[in-house]
Amino acid sequence: MKFNTQEDAIFYTPIWMADIDGVDNISLKEYTHSLRSKSPGTIISNRGGWHSSETPEPYPQSLIDLFGNIENFANTHCSEITNINDLAIGNWWININGKGNYNRIHDHQNSILSAVYYVDVPSVDTGNLVIHRDDTAEYFLKQYKNKSAFSELTRQLVPVTSRMYIMPSWTKHSVEQNKSNTERISIAINLISKKEL
Repeated sequence: MKFNTQEDAIFYTPIWMADIDGVDNISLKEYTHSLRSKSPGTIISNRGGWHSSETPEPYPQSLIDLFGNIENFANTHCSEITNINDLAIGNWWININGKGNYNRIHDHQNSILSAVYYVDVPSVDTGNLVIHRDDTAEYFLKQYKNKSAFSELTRQLVPVTSRMYIMPSWTKHSVEQNKSNTERISIAINLISKKEL
């Protein structure tokens, strides 16, 4: 008996990771601390920590350069899978999570792709980015969960200074509690169609 087969991954959820060389993280860190000193921030998915509520111009050149390169990455590298190459930075914000801080499960609405860039991760236990499966598979895979990419229910992504992750904006995700005595600084970015700017 012979099986003539082919496989296809439908409704695919890609996660892109890039370690970015040449970013002036010192300038970005100074900028984030300056913003925090001027604003109490807001609460969205964050529990504790500081989530920027406004990001007034002028922006440092280091941020402008980073955003330009992320747009280019999304419209060239990511478009090999998405077939979408007209994306631009929509909204963005800064997260500073200290000891005990975390982010509840959420997604990023009104965008196509969402990115997180890690400005400063000074310790290994500042809290992983956790990707959550968003279907009912957990009820079917009880004895098989996490045996493979097919059956896993969550995926842990490790934060590292100068690392970026990009995912579809509807991907459910959370951030684990920071168990260190240090602060992790990240920039969250939503990419939207240029027609919506």
